[in-house]
Amino acid sequence: MARKRKTGKVPRDNVRTLRIGDASYELEASLGAGIVYANEFLGKLDAPYVGRLDDDLMAVWRGAQETLRDEDGKSVPNPDYRGVDVMATLRVAWAMARAAGSTDATFDEFLESVIHQPAGVYEEASLYGTVVLALGGGFTFRKPEGLGGAEEPDEEKA
Repeated sequence: MARKRKTGKVPRDNVRTLRIGDASYELEASLGAGIVYANEFLGKLDAPYVGRLDDDLMAVWRGAQETLRDEDGKSVPNPDYRGVDVMATLRVAWAMARAAGSTDATFDEFLESVIHQPAGVYEEASLYGTVVLALGGGFTFRKPEGLGGAEEPDEEKA
């Protein structure tokens, strides 16, 4: 279990604060989060999830994309589109909170404390934006395949 560390004056781009209901959690995208996640979920999840943080983050991201780019750069429908998987995103948030030391709760305890909080589109977007977009990039862009086309500049930036 990670211990809550004293933060210094050096900003860290792998840490964010996420508010769920009346609770705030510091989340950390780190090797520790990956270990916490694998220790809890490896081999216990249904497809498309496998219990490895980087792979599951990519699965959440891919599932939330209505369209993807083909080899020619054209937008095509995503056959895996299922919208934001809130439960999968909460699993990642919990592991990142444990790594940051902002919760000692087991995943089941964490889920019980957040699952009945008032929620709507804003909360779902905040959860996804923080966990997958802001912090998930630290994991997904390190993978060789990364996000499709991420290494290519946009036409206007080229």
